[in-house]
Amino acid sequence: MAVHDEASCHSPRRVEGIPVQRKKAIELQQAWGDRPCAHPAFSREYDLGERTGNYCCTQCGASVTFREKAEISAARGAGPKRPRTG
Repeated sequence: MAVHDEASCHSPRRVEGIPVQRKKAIELQQAWGDRPCAHPAFSREYDLGERTGNYCCTQCGASVTFREKAEISAARGAGPKRPRTG
């Protein structure tokens, strides 16, 4: 699984689908350190207001591709989430 220093997340309590910025992700990665993470939730990754196409772990700040996110979710038995409507 790829982990990029440029990841972008906001806080450990953010939920998937809420845009977040790189600066907060870097702070989160520094605070988390090298501890292992189960990546319990992901958020869309943004840099300077633009979608990067990746996702980041809301707990440790790790940046993952859509495919990596799907593999992590499948491994823990979580199915894909439906898009929000409304």
